[in-house]
Parts: sequence; C-alpha cells; structure tokens
Amino acid sequence: MLLQRGALPTAVVVGNDHSAVGLLQILVRNGVRVPEDVSVTGFDDAPIARLSSVALTTVRQDPELMGVAAVDAVIRRIEDQDLKPRETVVKTSLVVRGSTAMPRILPASHANS
Repeated sequence: MLLQRGALPTAVVVGNDHSAVGLLQILVRNGVRVPEDVSVTGFDDAPIARLSSVALTTVRQDPELMGVAAVDAVIRRIEDQDLKPRETVVKTSLVVRGSTAMPRILPASHANS
C-alpha cells in the first residue's frame, strides 16, 4: 500500500527491527532509495539492525533494565497475588544509523496525504 501512494512519506516508523529490515528490502527492490527517498526506523536494536545492507536507525531498550523490571513484577505478584498489573516504563535511547536522513520537503499537494 505504501508503494501505491501518490508520494512516499518522508519517514516510516516500524514497530520492530525485523519488520523494518523487511520493509527496507521491499523498498530497495522497488527502486526506493533509503534514506534519500524515505527514512526508516525500527524498535529494539536487534542484531539484525546492524547487519542490514542499510544500517537501521532504531530505538534501543536497555535489556538489563527490562530484566530488573520483569523480576520486580514477578516478586510483587508472588508476594501479593491480588495486585493489579501495572505499567513499567523503561528508558530508551535513539541509535542513529544510515536508514534516516533530514526530512525532505513535501509538495503542498501531498502534505496531508
């Protein structure tokens, strides 16, 4: 669907690195230049993000902090089985690689597409 649009967006944010690398492959196979035509970002900083033909810009979650949060949740649940689940936010960081560039200016006719 993305390739069938009248114009590509300046960037696509993908929910995980594996899917983002898949998108990169599809775009390149269809003659789209990354990041010149469209920037692509993933999420996870999975090893594949560093192995792709275009190094993937991604958001890194700290696995140690995620592990600590998971263990804390298990301990809370063991100590009080009636506790309701709660949300834990783990600090992330942006890892800039070669799949992103400064946004290009879209023509006014495509700005709201």
